[in-house]
Amino acid sequence: MICRKTMTRCLTPGMCSPHGGCQDPVVAELRAVNFDYQLGADAASTEIARLKAEIDRLRLAEGDAMTYKAGMENVAQQRDQLKAENEALRKALLEASEEIETWGAYASPYFQEKYDLSGCVEKFHAAAMGKGE
Repeated sequence: MICRKTMTRCLTPGMCSPHGGCQDPVVAELRAVNFDYQLGADAASTEIARLKAEIDRLRLAEGDAMTYKAGMENVAQQRDQLKAENEALRKALLEASEEIETWGAYASPYFQEKYDLSGCVEKFHAAAMGKGE
């Protein structure tokens, strides 16, 4: 038997009841092993909690990344649509500049000069070709 007070071999078995009595060496060893297991379980529990927090953080980051990717795809789609609209407007402006030139030819040379028909046509043509402001 092991004395709980001195933690040595009990010299007077059953006499140290004020200190909790003597204990069997097998029970003492089992308690020590159980204590070691409890420490290991506490460490494992802490590591599990840390890993769960990391999983939650990664899931949140994955959601943010998916939202960002969807947003970028939407932006790319809008960009392509705006490019197509821009090209259609450039073509319409080029056609308009040609129409101004065609119909302006019916005006007398005085009015063509007074309202700078050739300059107006050049300005619209340059804008249609992307060279204007």
